[in-house]
Amino acid sequence: GKGVAATWGVTSDQGVARFAVKKTYEDPSDPYAYWEEVSSTACNGSRSYKCHDQNVYPGFVSYQVEAEMADGTTVKSGVRTVHIVSH
Repeated sequence: GKGVAATWGVTSDQGVARFAVKKTYEDPSDPYAYWEEVSSTACNGSRSYKCHDQNVYPGFVSYQVEAEMADGTTVKSGVRTVHIVSH
């Protein structure tokens, strides 16, 4: 009933323009899985960031943080999966 909170930290934010938190209800290892952007935040020099996803449905939902670099490339975090039992 409270959604999902995602937190992440960085050791260096050099070259990072923004962070995007994405989720999928599909198999996260499938290269054709649909990833929905939950939120994005500009890189502000902080060492830690947080996002709340209030719009979750029962099932297994996987999250990933994507750092969008100033040069246009992206760096993706590992995937974390949570099991939502009910609303």
